[in-house]
Amino acid sequence: MEQAGLNVGYLSFNTEKKPFDDVKVRQALTYAVNKEAIIKAVYQGAGTAAKKPDPTNHVGLQR
Repeated sequence: MEQAGLNVGYLSFNTEKKPFDDVKVRQALTYAVNKEAIIKAVYQGAGTAAKKPDPTNHVGLQR
């Protein structure tokens, strides 16, 4: 039996301070992060890259 977990890892920015007050800097860092490499190295491939802030299998948050 397997069950998907609710482990969520994320990178956040303080958008009130430079350089993260610039949306282009935040976008550049977001594009620069190799999510698949992190999943492979940290989670041994057992994960998926998020497309939204909440886990897709979280009861009550499915849309």
